[in-house]
Amino acid sequence: MTITLRQMRYALAVARTGHFGQAADECAVSQPALSQQILALETICGSAIFDRLKTGVRLTPFGRDFVELARPALAASEALDNFAIRNAGKPNRPIRFGLIPTVAPYLLPEIFPALTQHLPALKFTISESRTEAMLEEPRRWEPRHRSYRLGATGGWAKARAIAAL
Repeated sequence: MTITLRQMRYALAVARTGHFGQAADECAVSQPALSQQILALETICGSAIFDRLKTGVRLTPFGRDFVELARPALAASEALDNFAIRNAGKPNRPIRFGLIPTVAPYLLPEIFPALTQHLPALKFTISESRTEAMLEEPRRWEPRHRSYRLGATGGWAKARAIAAL
């Protein structure tokens, strides 16, 4: 068996509150469900994490070490969740698009400001080239003429430079 993130969350809540019932409330689960998960965790570990007392619980020496290791593991898991949520649906590299030289000066001043305003976290690579050149190898397309990487800094000036060509 493997230790789950849920079990780590429950163990940290019990350690923080010192009480199974309060930890269950904090985790929005029933006390029996939390207790079962802690028991399963202790079985996986082969050692008690908590000493059960009449007034609550306290960490065993093993439990103290477990909690110290579980905190950063759980924090890393939550950071990864947050990273994934923040970046969901966003491309992981610049969005490339090409324009033919006859329309670039007319379209870029209209399109680029709207793109950067509505999608500030994304970067764009804009290139001018002949239609045939852009269609030759769309997956491995390397701009053959002018290519500008447009980002948050200086991007609009570069777009104007393209438009002025």
